[in-house]
Amino acid sequence: MPQRQISLPVGETYNNGKYGFEISYPPKYKALTDQENLYGWPNGIVLIYGGGQSYDLVIEYWNTQAGYENKYKNQPNITVKKIGDVYISLLNANFEPEVDEIIKTFKIIN
Repeated sequence: MPQRQISLPVGETYNNGKYGFEISYPPKYKALTDQENLYGWPNGIVLIYGGGQSYDLVIEYWNTQAGYENKYKNQPNITVKKIGDVYISLLNANFEPEVDEIIKTFKIIN
């Protein structure tokens, strides 16, 4: 059975100059970067949140491949991008197809 394509409405773009990437998300989501929200995510860069009990997309940095592999093992809902010497992980926390579409907007900008 073919997967249904989801068309995301144009919304916001989170831009991270430190790690050299950007990601876009629909207007119903928020990009949370403050320490209060990142508490519990020591490698957290940004949390994309659309309401509800948990964050929808967790974006973290790792200095080594072993770092994210040790945390996430073989989880199917993790996407990893390498930018220079750093690994950026994108965790679709709720396995939502809409969040997979957000992940597809990830772009390296440096």
